[in-house]
Amino acid sequence: MAASGLLATGIRRREERPEAGRRRHLARDIRDGLAFVLGQPVLRATVAGDAVFNLFLALYQTMLLVFLQRKVGLGSLGIGLVLSGMGCGALSGALTARAIARRLGQGRVIWLAPLVTCPPTALMPYARPGWSLYAAAVGLAALSLGGVVRVVSQSSLQQALTPDRLLGRMNATARFVSWGGVPLGGVLGGASGALWGAGASLWIGATGMTLSSVVLRRAGRGGTM
Repeated sequence: MAASGLLATGIRRREERPEAGRRRHLARDIRDGLAFVLGQPVLRATVAGDAVFNLFLALYQTMLLVFLQRKVGLGSLGIGLVLSGMGCGALSGALTARAIARRLGQGRVIWLAPLVTCPPTALMPYARPGWSLYAAAVGLAALSLGGVVRVVSQSSLQQALTPDRLLGRMNATARFVSWGGVPLGGVLGGASGALWGAGASLWIGATGMTLSSVVLRRAGRGGTM
C-alpha cells in the first residue's frame, strides 16, 4: 500500500471535476448500465465470457485444494508453494500484457488468452508427487498469466467503448454479471466433487474455462483495435 501511494504521487495530470448532472437514482443507474452493456455486442460478449470463465474457475478452485491434499498428499507448505506459482504467473502477465496486446492485437488477445492458457489446467487431475505435479503447477501459473493479460486488454477495450458518463455504471454492471456466478460455481464444484470426485471436477472446470474463449471471441471480432 505504501508503494502504491508513493507511485500515485507521481501522477501529474489533474482530473477535471465532472459537470453537475441530473439527480442520481439507484434504480435508474442500474437500468442505464444494464441497457448500455446489453445493447453493445462487444461489451455483452466480454461480460458473458467473463461470467462463464469465473463460474468454472470457482468450480475448479473449490476442488483444487481437496485434490492437492487428498490425492497428491501435499501439506500446507506444498499447497502454498503450488499456489504461489499462480501469483508469479499473474505478475508475469501484468508485466507482459501491454507488449502481448500490441503484438497480437487487443481484440485477439481477449479470446486467445483463455484458449491457450486454460487447457494446461487439465494437467492437474493427473498430478502426483514428482514431475507431473511440477507440470501441473506450471499449468496453474499459465492460467494466472493468461487471466491477467486478458483482463488488461478487455478492461481497456470496455473503457474505450464507453462514454465517460457511463463508465461507473458499465463497470458495476460488468462486475455484477461477471462475478455473480462465482458462488454458484463453488456450489457446483462441491456437488460435482461429491458425485464424481475432485479429479473429475478439475476436468470440468478446465473444460469450461477453455470454452469461455468461444464466447469471448465475439468480443475479439468487434475489438480489433
